[in-house]
Amino acid sequence: MTTQKKKLKFGCFGSLADQRRTFEQNQIPEEYRVMIKPSLGRIGKVEIHSSITEERVLEAAEEGTFGLGCPGFCIVCGTDVEGVEPDARRYPCEACGAPHGVYGAQEVLLHIAA
Repeated sequence: MTTQKKKLKFGCFGSLADQRRTFEQNQIPEEYRVMIKPSLGRIGKVEIHSSITEERVLEAAEEGTFGLGCPGFCIVCGTDVEGVEPDARRYPCEACGAPHGVYGAQEVLLHIAA
């Protein structure tokens, strides 16, 4: 009965917390575990796109700090965005049209480090 409620409330895969718990408890067969990329978390109510990895964020933050670029990310579609301030929040994305998806690289770094 609780399984049916969970399916109705959260869809066929359960809540995000249940998905993470399942992944962390190694209840997923090994051959499928390599295909699942857990997200880095959320910014506000939006889940960070799975293509945005720690390595990409660190590389972009270094480029913004020590280089001449102003990198950022759309957390909705995972697109690299150029020309945003390091502390940019909730800018519109030109690639996917998300009205509040673009964040500066240092801003994303602060959110995933916390």
